[in-house]
This record gives sequence, C-alpha cells and structure tokens, in this order.
Amino acid sequence: MTVAVYDSSDRLPLRFPKDPRRVGRHGLEIVHAIATEVTVDRVPVGKRVRAVLGVAAG
Repeated sequence: MTVAVYDSSDRLPLRFPKDPRRVGRHGLEIVHAIATEVTVDRVPVGKRVRAVLGVAAG
C-alpha cells in the first residue's frame, strides 16, 4: 500500500534522531519505522511525501 501527502511548503522534511525525551517532531521517524520506502518529491505547489507500507490492501 502506498500513502502520499502533499504540503504547500517547499522545505524538505527533516528526520530527527531518535530521542524519547523530545516532545513532538516524531512523525517522519514513525513513517520511516513502518515504511519500506519513503520518498520526497518537489511539486509545483510544494512537495509530496510518499511512503510504501509493507501491508496488503483489503
């Protein structure tokens, strides 16, 4: 299954090192933990983040 989200900001997302004491900013860390592939593409109105999950649809 592939999940893609779009964002109007052209700033590329940052993946922070694991830190259980940090409050917030764990989203991309979680996505990388469960996805088999993560890509970021710039699009005319910002960016697209695409994650391929190793689960069967349905």
